[in-house]
Amino acid sequence: MYFKCINKGKEIGAEEIEKLLADLSPEQVKIAFYQESKEYVKILNQTDYDQRSKLEESELKAILSEMKEEKIIEFLKFEKNSLMRWTSINIAWDIIGNRGEISKDIAEEFTEIILSRLESYSWENSGG
Repeated sequence: MYFKCINKGKEIGAEEIEKLLADLSPEQVKIAFYQESKEYVKILNQTDYDQRSKLEESELKAILSEMKEEKIIEFLKFEKNSLMRWTSINIAWDIIGNRGEISKDIAEEFTEIILSRLESYSWENSGG
């Protein structure tokens, strides 16, 4: 609300509103700036996380692209990165699919991996 008042004041040519609000309610001004800085930090952290995730995905694509499909399946079976657990399956499926190497056996392997991850996922998130 503080920043809406300030912006509206500037819009209508009443720049002194900022000083007036600071004089009338300095604590509210501090709270407004604190909330804005928390939001800014949250945005920065999210941006940093997004950039790291994209980098991890790119690295994983490069690594899996160099592997034969048997090694990709083996990698997926023993992968421990819980943040990439679903992304890695999608990347691996795309790589194998783009090579034209998807077969019934490969599809069954992926099904087993997905079911295994779903079982552990439901336990981790059930609260019990």
